Amino acid sequence: VNMEGNLETVRLTKEYLGTGVVALDLAGAEGIVPLSNFAPIFDLARELDVPFTCHAGDSQGPETVEDALNFGAKRAGHGHHIYEDPALCERAMKEGVTFEICPTSNVCCQSTGGYGEHYVKKMYDKGMRVTINTDNMTLFGINLDKEYDHCINDMGFTKDDIIQMLIYSAEATFQSEAEKKALVERILACKNKI
Repeated sequence: VNMEGNLETVRLTKEYLGTGVVALDLAGAEGIVPLSNFAPIFDLARELDVPFTCHAGDSQGPETVEDALNFGAKRAGHGHHIYEDPALCERAMKEGVTFEICPTSNVCCQSTGGYGEHYVKKMYDKGMRVTINTDNMTLFGINLDKEYDHCINDMGFTKDDIIQMLIYSAEATFQSEAEKKALVERILACKNKI
């Protein structure tokens, strides 16, 4: 881990917040370096009041999601393996953590056995805040419409579920509360058009 370079990224994120930069994200292949090694990065982010997300619980188990929650993450990239730890699921719900689920990426990278075996619907039914995302659109040949088709046709979601997940997405943005509210209102205004 290039700790000094990573800490500099946090400081630069703070410097440019609000000028095209909205948050810090730790992403990439899990399992190469233990996620817990990145704690100083998130300590600094919290100290500087820099919003952040953290990838966890995709190719690795729920323990990486626990690391992300211990960092203070309110958004987790992927995170679907949290479902294997019911107590951690309860903690995430209590803390209002939103999970940015990318079904096609998870299927293609084999972090789940298939769309029908993905934990996201179980997470949603449990009351967890999950959203549907595309991850790398070019690499996986996917767009959000196709992801929603998979949700409805292969994973058991309804159109109302999609709307609720869009609301979770809006509420998890790094915008002001007024901007989040306006975005939710736009989503609800479109509900009857779908």
